[in-house]
Amino acid sequence: MKKGFEKLADFLGERPLILMACALVCAVLGAVLLGNQVLLNRTVQDRLAPAEAETVPSIRWYEEETTSPVPTTQTPIQSIETQPAAAEYVVNTNSKKIHKADCRYAESLKAENRAEVDASQLPQLLSEGYSYCSVCCG
Repeated sequence: MKKGFEKLADFLGERPLILMACALVCAVLGAVLLGNQVLLNRTVQDRLAPAEAETVPSIRWYEEETTSPVPTTQTPIQSIETQPAAAEYVVNTNSKKIHKADCRYAESLKAENRAEVDASQLPQLLSEGYSYCSVCCG
């Protein structure tokens, strides 16, 4: 029993005109697509060129800056209070599992078995026998 491609090859081998017509259609479609891409590129470039010309910064020479200084105003610096970053991982010290902070199992840990760690501590924990949670760390 012949497979699909073998049947198609036999069919087209017996009908060379159909094969040439298909090749011609593919070539014409390829040329049309290429022409449309060239036209699209030209259109985009034509529309962007005026916008880019408007946004070119003006050049001020050194002499201009020294002869006419621009007054500056200083704004006071405001202090920003930051909260400490939340821990990236939570460790179950009883089962020796490492969970991401938003893991459903990490959220339900008992306080006495819970420890918060960041990514820099993971190699140390892995060397101590801890393993990743299969749910959140996959």
